[in-house]
Amino acid sequence: MLIANPINNTIANISYYNCSGGIYITKLPYYENNFYNNTVNGKPLLFYVNRENLTIDGRGAGAIGLLGCKNCVISNLSTSFVTAGIDISYSFNITVYNCTICKTNRGGIYVHHSSYCKFIGNTLRDDNRGIFLRSSNHNQIHLNNFIDITMHEWFDNSFYNDWNGNYWNKPRVLPKLIFGKIGIFGKLLWFNVDWTPLRSFYTNISTACR
Repeated sequence: MLIANPINNTIANISYYNCSGGIYITKLPYYENNFYNNTVNGKPLLFYVNRENLTIDGRGAGAIGLLGCKNCVISNLSTSFVTAGIDISYSFNITVYNCTICKTNRGGIYVHHSSYCKFIGNTLRDDNRGIFLRSSNHNQIHLNNFIDITMHEWFDNSFYNDWNGNYWNKPRVLPKLIFGKIGIFGKLLWFNVDWTPLRSFYTNISTACR
């Protein structure tokens, strides 16, 4: 579902099953929208707009979305066959940990115009993109497992992001290059570096999708 008019919409009583779509608001402002009673693969879609200081336990949820949120924590989501397990847009200081997300086509965690977020101890498996950053800066991506990620583009016009101590599909001794694109039209190839990739799967997380 593409929402071109970003205000005064009500999105309710919609069920998504194993689909490549979802709720996507194209631009700011994103306020004055109402979301309720929507499900993903029979589980609740948790969608929050313009909220602060939330602690979100994702157990039992199908997917989670944040727009314009600040200082929130997401944990314990286990989901698969969704567009994006967690969609974070126009948000600040969001922490995501201990989530297991499999078989997505937009990114296990999709981060759009959001900064100073932390992604720690998550497993992304069989995803189109594991964690994808678009116009998102100063984020930390630590101690995550990236298994069988099909696309090798991890960011678009995103800067000063810290990738450190992640497991990249197999044991690694040398640093791992993380490729993306930068530039006005996003055409220039660029890369970040995980200087200390893990040599073994990080196990202090959920293994529900293994």
